[in-house]
Amino acid sequence: MKRTVEKVLTMAAIICSLLGIGLMSVIIFGMGVAFDDPNTVEEIVVEQNQTGQEQITVEEMQEAIDVIQPFVNTFGWVIVALLVISVVLGIIAFVYLMKNKSMNATGGLLIAAGVLSGLISITSILYYIAAIMCFVRKPKPTDQTLPPMQ
Repeated sequence: MKRTVEKVLTMAAIICSLLGIGLMSVIIFGMGVAFDDPNTVEEIVVEQNQTGQEQITVEEMQEAIDVIQPFVNTFGWVIVALLVISVVLGIIAFVYLMKNKSMNATGGLLIAAGVLSGLISITSILYYIAAIMCFVRKPKPTDQTLPPMQ
């Protein structure tokens, strides 16, 4: 049985995950570079002080950034690692789809990939739809009727 829809959904989810990995990596590196520049911190303080709210100093802002940045970096790299694992599971599931292996195993791999790529992200929804189709769609029965009695 051809599983074209499942293959297309799986490839689309893999591509979305790869885009997410790239985007998250750029954000992590960009944030690190931006907050290491003292001019950026000064600009943030000037903007904050112009709003009329509580006045803060550059040193206070730098301390806050020094506290928050490691957490943001760690969280970002955890997301990247989960997306990489999701891509690997998606590729394995795609190979199973190409070889028409066990659809239950393929569906399980796709669900695992969906959970790792985020519970309700676009990528996970694509994985979930492909997994449900793997579980639900059954091959067309072959004609195994007995020949007529004479």
